[in-house]
Amino acid sequence: MERIINNDILNFLLDNHLISRHQHGFIGKRSTCTNLLECLHDWSINLQSRRQTNAVYFDFKKVFDSVSHPKLLIKLKAYGIAGNLFEWISDFCIIDSSVLN
Repeated sequence: MERIINNDILNFLLDNHLISRHQHGFIGKRSTCTNLLECLHDWSINLQSRRQTNAVYFDFKKVFDSVSHPKLLIKLKAYGIAGNLFEWISDFCIIDSSVLN
């Protein structure tokens, strides 16, 4: 069930240009490995062209353990996720429901 919901939401977000097609996480046939390969390719091109390249690294190891559920639900609602699907997702979140009204 979760896989079906995930695929439908992802397709909705991509079809409505609400998430970049350059996103690597949670997109089929893309991963941290494809992201690193794409970065390596870009860096190699810049090195060959003698262009300055800066890199910033973030450690998102536990990012999903600390995602703000109220902010997530507000964003989903703003993206047009509503009705039974929204209620189903919000049932998994620990929030004060007054935040959404």
